Amino acid sequence: MKEKIIEKSINLFAVQGFKETTIQQIVEELGVTKGTFYYYFQSKEEVLVDIQMTYIERLLAAQQEIFHQKETTCKDKIFELMVRIVSEIRTEGLKAKVFIREMRHVNEVQLKSIKRKRNEFRNNLIQVLEEAMRKREIQSHIPAEMIAFGILGMTNWTYFWYDPDGERTEEEIVSYFHQIIMNGIEKMEE
Repeated sequence: MKEKIIEKSINLFAVQGFKETTIQQIVEELGVTKGTFYYYFQSKEEVLVDIQMTYIERLLAAQQEIFHQKETTCKDKIFELMVRIVSEIRTEGLKAKVFIREMRHVNEVQLKSIKRKRNEFRNNLIQVLEEAMRKREIQSHIPAEMIAFGILGMTNWTYFWYDPDGERTEEEIVSYFHQIIMNGIEKMEE
């Protein structure tokens, strides 16, 4: 039942917004009582924190798996991470939407834990970018932190516009993003 409460909450939070969704709406959608809800969660905010932590922990685990591949270049690791973020948005679209959009409704104490994990994710990416710079796989004149923010901004915000059934495939989108990051958009001399 706990997973059903989470899934229904994700749907309602994504469509209506966190503030606009009530516990009563969640339990009505599930056909259960408020007592059932309160058996698993103390508040609607606790559900939101669970969604936030589960999402970022899943991404961190995937990132670690990608970044610990010994025989893979840093450039390829960056590409694989971008693929993973966009594919998560395809497979977990509503959860991604709630993760990105509704964080502002988490209380300060819980927000610190979520931000710590988000920062860990970003810092891991920065480390791989710095390693790529040391190995001369990528240019080093732009700070790795700025490149990381660019990558995360491009990939995370696809939740807002990406349509898995649309004109562009996930692979195309990531390929374009990767080309923009790795090559820039300045016209090359012919």
